Amino acid sequence: MEILTSQKTIERADISINIDAHKVYVLEEEIIFTNKEFQLLLFLMEHPNRVWNKEELFERIWDFDVLNTEVSTVTVHIKRIREKLRKTKLSELPIETLWGSGYRFNA
Repeated sequence: MEILTSQKTIERADISINIDAHKVYVLEEEIIFTNKEFQLLLFLMEHPNRVWNKEELFERIWDFDVLNTEVSTVTVHIKRIREKLRKTKLSELPIETLWGSGYRFNA
């Protein structure tokens, strides 16, 4: 008997995330992300073209109420995601910073 499995994926801007396997592919090359980086990238990709401020992202990904010092965690994780994406052959990075507003995944 053959067992069929369904892999849930999301694709945007040459980035593909296999949610079930917890894998990220950029231009078909697998890129390794930490759990929180993965969750943050997935969340932004699931809500393209919407601006999210640091507090909103922190509350949704880390599932905590925000303290002033904790929101810098979002900035650090966005930076790490961008560094990993920058090492690929993407023509442009899809995560945009809107100064004073937050971050947006451009699809």
